[in-house]
Amino acid sequence: MKDRDNDNSLNTDNRIESVSATARRYALIGFGLVILNIAYVMVTVPHGIINGGVTSFSMILARLPFTEMLPVNAWVTIVTALLAMLCWIFLGRRIFIASLYSCVVGVAAFNFFTMIVPKSVIETMVRLGHAGDNPVIPVGMAIE
Repeated sequence: MKDRDNDNSLNTDNRIESVSATARRYALIGFGLVILNIAYVMVTVPHGIINGGVTSFSMILARLPFTEMLPVNAWVTIVTALLAMLCWIFLGRRIFIASLYSCVVGVAAFNFFTMIVPKSVIETMVRLGHAGDNPVIPVGMAIE
């Protein structure tokens, strides 16, 4: 009987540790997504850098003649939603739920920074980025 109580306490400790590790992992993923989307909004999209992924595909869609009515951030949201549905259909519920967090935080961060970063800052960074083609200088000058 006593061994059984010890087993239960070990399971509880493992569960608490597992929840703590999971929360930490999600916090790090969220932080990484925020940093990544700041870079997308302030560097990749304004400079028209096509590097692959949802954002680059959305940049291409936003420039096509029959799809140019929607801005890049709208296409990011649409493409991410379509990929999430395909994930649910072909990869299953478990993987869909695991990736849903990244989809929601990534799209929210991209849309948030698209709305909050003033166009003047982005235009200044693009203009300064072409002066000497040094990407480090414009970032520092735009922040000042």
